[in-house]
Amino acid sequence: GGKGMRVAATRDVFVDACDAARREAANAFGDDQLLLEKFIERPRHVEVQVFGDHDGEVVHLFERECSVQRRYQKIIEEAPSPSIDDALRDQMTATAVTAAQAVHYRGAGTIEFIVTPDDAFYFMEMNTRLQVEHPVTEAITGVDLVEWQLRAAAGETMATLLPGGQAALERHGHAIECRIYAEDPFNQFVPSSGRLRTLLTPDDARLDIDLVEGQAVTPFYDPMIAKLTVHANDRADAVTRMTDALNATTIVGPKTNLPLLRTLMRHPDYLDCAIHTAYLDQSLDAVLSTHAEVPLDALAAATFFATADTRGGPSPWAADGWQANGAGQRRLVWTADDGTEHSVCLSRVGTAWQVHDAAGHRAVRRSESGGRIAIDLETDGRTDRRTWQATEIDGGVRVQCAAHAFELTAAPLYPVVRDAATDDRRPGAPMPGRIVKVLVSEGDAVEKGQPLLVMEGMKMELTITAAQAGVVQALHCAAGDQVEADVPLVELDAP
Repeated sequence: GGKGMRVAATRDVFVDACDAARREAANAFGDDQLLLEKFIERPRHVEVQVFGDHDGEVVHLFERECSVQRRYQKIIEEAPSPSIDDALRDQMTATAVTAAQAVHYRGAGTIEFIVTPDDAFYFMEMNTRLQVEHPVTEAITGVDLVEWQLRAAAGETMATLLPGGQAALERHGHAIECRIYAEDPFNQFVPSSGRLRTLLTPDDARLDIDLVEGQAVTPFYDPMIAKLTVHANDRADAVTRMTDALNATTIVGPKTNLPLLRTLMRHPDYLDCAIHTAYLDQSLDAVLSTHAEVPLDALAAATFFATADTRGGPSPWAADGWQANGAGQRRLVWTADDGTEHSVCLSRVGTAWQVHDAAGHRAVRRSESGGRIAIDLETDGRTDRRTWQATEIDGGVRVQCAAHAFELTAAPLYPVVRDAATDDRRPGAPMPGRIVKVLVSEGDAVEKGQPLLVMEGMKMELTITAAQAGVVQALHCAAGDQVEADVPLVELDAP
């Protein structure tokens, strides 16, 4: 999973990179020995699923594309790889089988390769186990790899596991798997913990998850909380199915990478197979800039659904839109999954309802059963109707149409505004975790951006830096301390 890996581009950063890699490797694996390898720029990550029996026979079950990553951790996997041709596929699968045979490998394993922009490929590692992304291989081959593992462990050979041998294995269609992480893609993938308040899942996709509503996501484990897998006739259809599955999935509580996954499914670089393993680390801001903004009709559907006055028949307590100095209205503020806030107003216009913001308005003509909200879009004198499905979630509303889904939580109308400079002088932990290393002492003068300490949480190491120049007045932590989120760790005075 990329733990204990660092890139040293220059001699100057080599020592610090080695120290950081050793610490992370020791924490993750109990072993801080290092290997030095040539670094390949803009590589793709393609791996081959192999399986061996007790008689030494090894077959491959084709390859998987795993290039969509962040910090060397896979996010999206698919099979077959859309970035290689049949000639390269044949070379890579033959090499993988030869490698597994050379070590007399038994059971399921994965030979992983780095592929250069000019299609040269290099052995990276072998994972001697069944991997997280094995469902996409199962989907295109029809093989239950878990069953094969158990049967091979009981002594069965390829003669009974796969009568006909390698030639009997065929690919069918295309499969995509998305890993759902409890982390915030809008804040450099900082892991997120907390209680799972709402969980909505799709009916027509494979979902591997071991969480239920009310359960807490803790900071003591890897942030991956679920896997979503779809299978279709070709890649285009698989992307469509995955888009629908992601739009039908809602997790309220800890922040997740669902907004990023939804964005990637329609991003041209992903659709054109133009993503390498460092793509998101280098281009995250550009990708997130294409994240779908919440349209006014989605806000209108959520507002209409969340306001009890718009439901049911006449009531003496229902707002009728009248007040002495003009038409009455109700203001609501919604917070989207990217942290943006949207202020809208709900009012009565004759017998209908209307939702508007500073940019325009949407008429809400009717509410159908099952949370279906019809919104009239008025453009250049023409009225179109769009229907949104609204569902109540803890603290807000989830709205979905054919192309998009949004989780909107109710924000306070008049939030307390804190002095940002005060927070800058008292940097805190962005998540619960353990202090790994304190890099400054009381009385030290620090510059803006200077590292202050290193902490670890959810198997990820983070460096806390100074948001402004100053002098360290006090330290509220030491190496080895377990700290909570948002608790000040260092206090800085003006220089």
